[in-house]
Amino acid sequence: MESKNSHSQTVDKQFGSQAQDYLTSTVHSQGPDLQRLAQLLQSHPDARVIDLGCGAGHASFVAAKAVKEVVAYDLSAQMLEVVSQAAKDKGLANISVERGVAESLPFADGSADIIISRYSAHQLARRRSGTARSAPRVEAGRYHDHDGSGFDRPAG
Repeated sequence: MESKNSHSQTVDKQFGSQAQDYLTSTVHSQGPDLQRLAQLLQSHPDARVIDLGCGAGHASFVAAKAVKEVVAYDLSAQMLEVVSQAAKDKGLANISVERGVAESLPFADGSADIIISRYSAHQLARRRSGTARSAPRVEAGRYHDHDGSGFDRPAG
């Protein structure tokens, strides 16, 4: 059985070295799910959003155009560097980045209105644990997970 630390190192190594490629990837930078996310967020202009497993930040960029604040959260330092630079290039000053594992979030309960995740749930060492622990961070909000399944449920 792979330990959490070993899993984290594997994910960081595998995806971090390709961070710039994920930013420019057509598959990752476009899609009807991003359009749907933009629609869902339009009615929440004052929201604080956490993008759990943000990767190169495509969902964060969509969210930042609609809401007050976005925290792009990922395991890979290289991905977060790409997100920071791309956000700056796009003029999205309301995106901050934070590094860590999804199974142990550093956010206080009630510190987010909405948590989103796109194409990242497969990377969680313990998916149920990670997403279940996300819910308390959401204050009367929603958790939106789009990993191809279209999972969307109220938090809590």
